[in-house]
Amino acid sequence: MQQYLRLKEKHPEEILFFRLGDFYEMFYDDAIKASPILEVVLTQRQSVPMCGIPYHAAATYVAKILKAGLSVAIAEQMEDPKKTKGMVKREVVRVITPGTLVESELLPARANNFLVAIEALASGKAGLGRWALAAADISTGQQWLGEEEKDVQWNALRAQLAALNPSEILLVGDTVKVMGDVFGKLSNVRLEPLPPQASNPRDHVVKAIQQFLKRHHTHLEKSLGAPEPLPTTAAGTLFLSEAAIRHLELVEPLDPLDPGPTLLSLLDRTPTPMGGRLMRWWLLHPSTEKQVIAERHEQVEGFLQHPDLRETLRQLLKQVSDIERISIRAQANLVSPRELGALRHSLSELPKIKTLLKSLTERTLIESYAGFDLGSPGALMQALNTQLALELPAKLDEGGVISDGISQELDELRALRRGGKQWIAELEAKERERTGIGSLKVGYNDVFGYYLEVSKSNLSKVPPEWIRKQTLANGERYITPDLKEQEEKLLNAEERILELEKKLFGDLVHEVAAFGPTLADIAGAVARVDVLASLAEAAAQYHWVRPAIEDSIELSIKQGRHPVVEKQLGRGRFIPNDMALGEGTQILIITGPNMAGKSTYLRQAALIVIMAQMGSFVPAESAVIGWVDKIFTRIGATDRLSKGESTFMVEMREVASLLVNSTPRSLLILDEVGRGTSTYDGISIAWAVVEHLTKMPMGPRTLFATHYFELTQLTDRLFGVANAHATAKEWPGPDGQRHVVFLYQIRPGPADRSYGLHVAEMAGVPEACVKRAREILGQLESGNHKLNAVSPSKEKGTGQLDLFGEHPVVEELRRLDVDGLTPIEALNKLAEMKEKLS
Repeated sequence: MQQYLRLKEKHPEEILFFRLGDFYEMFYDDAIKASPILEVVLTQRQSVPMCGIPYHAAATYVAKILKAGLSVAIAEQMEDPKKTKGMVKREVVRVITPGTLVESELLPARANNFLVAIEALASGKAGLGRWALAAADISTGQQWLGEEEKDVQWNALRAQLAALNPSEILLVGDTVKVMGDVFGKLSNVRLEPLPPQASNPRDHVVKAIQQFLKRHHTHLEKSLGAPEPLPTTAAGTLFLSEAAIRHLELVEPLDPLDPGPTLLSLLDRTPTPMGGRLMRWWLLHPSTEKQVIAERHEQVEGFLQHPDLRETLRQLLKQVSDIERISIRAQANLVSPRELGALRHSLSELPKIKTLLKSLTERTLIESYAGFDLGSPGALMQALNTQLALELPAKLDEGGVISDGISQELDELRALRRGGKQWIAELEAKERERTGIGSLKVGYNDVFGYYLEVSKSNLSKVPPEWIRKQTLANGERYITPDLKEQEEKLLNAEERILELEKKLFGDLVHEVAAFGPTLADIAGAVARVDVLASLAEAAAQYHWVRPAIEDSIELSIKQGRHPVVEKQLGRGRFIPNDMALGEGTQILIITGPNMAGKSTYLRQAALIVIMAQMGSFVPAESAVIGWVDKIFTRIGATDRLSKGESTFMVEMREVASLLVNSTPRSLLILDEVGRGTSTYDGISIAWAVVEHLTKMPMGPRTLFATHYFELTQLTDRLFGVANAHATAKEWPGPDGQRHVVFLYQIRPGPADRSYGLHVAEMAGVPEACVKRAREILGQLESGNHKLNAVSPSKEKGTGQLDLFGEHPVVEELRRLDVDGLTPIEALNKLAEMKEKLS
């Protein structure tokens, strides 16, 4: 317990898994805290609370601790108990937090697991901030670094966090104080404050990650590559705002309680985990470089035109394991025998993939296929092929990992073991014949070793030189000097075999780790090929076309479709629409009824741009896209009441961000701006936003859906503003009433009406309520904004004042000169008003 307490003192915040034989034990407060999380029994020994878990199942229990927002310190036995006199030495070999995971069973296979360090500094101006950010995926060795000098309301940082989706954030220096509201909105993310580590923010955040990893005993800081510029803080990457990533449902559904398909789930057909991670990365970081985009489109088209080669490639890729993460686990000395076997098999498939790409190059004349560096490292393949056994166990302790012919001593010991077991089998046959005990058998257990077992009915036949070792209910167990001598040879051989295998396997793992950079390059090339073939597979299935990317500001889409909605409806049922923005039309104001397709129209335009610039084909008849540098959205209404933010505050934050940060090459998606406040305030704000966008020098391309019909007048007042509307038709129904049919077509010009009351009917609003709404609408449309009260209900005998106007009695009371009335006149007037109300 003194040993335990010494280790616990160094790790007060972590749950300490203390190795005792085949269990990890927890004591004191750790046991009290962990037992309900791990769902294990809390017990006591000498008044000390304790609980334990089997060491071989530790990963399952570590996952539960991390999910509860805690971290784990692993204390291992550093000596062999069989060879140690006195207490075994123990040390904490690793601290596991959400951001330092490398275990495959604890990681999302098709997404990165980022540990992020941030330092934020307040600038002198209100609303502006400066920050530096480093992100490292310990499981893949990737590291990114970026900073922003003038970030308005931390919008660029919010976008980075939305794209990276970190599992753990290190907050350096005064970051929490400077921008605590940002982190208050993050859920399921572990936050840890740290002091500054160096002389400036860029150095601080990189140093913070390095020091954090060293303190956590992972030794993986050495496997991280040089930091690359973080996308969207460097030129060449399309910026997606936090709201755009969320509203467009790129990787996660908007409603976690009602999860549906996302754009990622539609695009991702990758057989390899590396390809899945890269697909997600390209989707969240589309390119703005025409050459990069064109090369991806060309390669996708090559795969698309040759489905036979594409299918062969996909079958080969299914044989490739997660090379990237296996390499990292080798560098951490945490790799298993079967993982090295999977690496061996994966590398053996690379020559076949390379041959296929060569064939594709010859067919398509696309030379860029030859640029994929898929050369299998010969020396590593030689080592894996010669040293690893063909059939591999899940764990090193099970033995049988190293091939014969690698170590002379190992071969001799294995021969001795085989000979010893043969000797024991022969002993059993010989003793049966000598003693006449037909049921005699030689057995083994960890307590007594090898023994001869005889049933009670045959005890009289036992030779006198046998030594009784154990009495059973149905017989006796015996040993002989020869049997014990052979047992000692066998057990010594087994022990030495395991020692040699562990050493030889460790040497092989070290050799694999040395190929880390090469394996990272191979994994990157495999991932890229996988993504391109996957995009071609999706394009073939859904009949997408290759878009044209230009330097103009044109955005012209013919017969565009929303890819996810079309998938849900089924081919042929989605109504496509054209869209054109550019020199003549900067802003398109879209009016029309609810449920008629306005929001889908807006979203599909943004999705088509993102798909095109990530390298995908797009759901349209044709598309010409003047490349976009930023996409901002203002869609839907979401309260953050727990953070003190109303719907309107959230809306205005997003509007402020897009107005300040957009450029002439940006695309803005605005849906119902201003609806979070009163009608007149909302119209005023929406009107002013449109005016502001047109006054910007070469303002951003904008799609603006609204129910404020007043905004349709702007086409006569502002250059570059055009109207469009979602169409609907009224048809007579069998009940004599007119019914609305939504056509889901976007046509030029403003809408003539909203059909809101028809939507209310469709939603099941009571008929009497809808009828009254028609009456009120008629009064409003006639210019009468002082609405009449609802007639009192004779059945109930009480009147109810109309919420939209004053009752005539109230108006009479306002005009009444109370001070000039005599008491009798006041009583008469009261009786008169009572009569009116009844």
